[in-house]
Amino acid sequence: MRSLIVLSFSLLSLRSFALDTSGCSPLPQVEKTAVTAQGNSLRVTALKAPSQACWNVSESSVTVAYQWSQKSLNTDGISVHFWVSINGNERNLDSEIECQDMAQFYEADVRCTATATFVVGNISAWNVEVAPQLSGKWDTRGYGNNYNFMF
Repeated sequence: MRSLIVLSFSLLSLRSFALDTSGCSPLPQVEKTAVTAQGNSLRVTALKAPSQACWNVSESSVTVAYQWSQKSLNTDGISVHFWVSINGNERNLDSEIECQDMAQFYEADVRCTATATFVVGNISAWNVEVAPQLSGKWDTRGYGNNYNFMF
């Protein structure tokens, strides 16, 4: 009985670590960054299947990350939203916010990052336009002057 259990476990383990020889995974990742009008960091990461024939093409996506500094770990009342357009397909995305205390020598320094993902589901060329909004204030260089990234 013990041999059967060990054999079954071994076969399950082998199957879960099977290699994808199609060339479709993991999804290749490309990252581009910009400094916003308020001096914050904007990072756009594209995960794109290498071919339209790939089994995971529907997982192709863009993740937007916005990083800023503040004096406290308290995020009450703080929200980050992204207006994102990919090849003219526009969405307003809510984000998840995480903050870390980076303080040294009693000086307050909290770094916060907000992220949101836009599932694209194809591999055509992507013209990505992003406008981050921190607590109701747009962080762009003016109306229509959003941040552009090509993938």
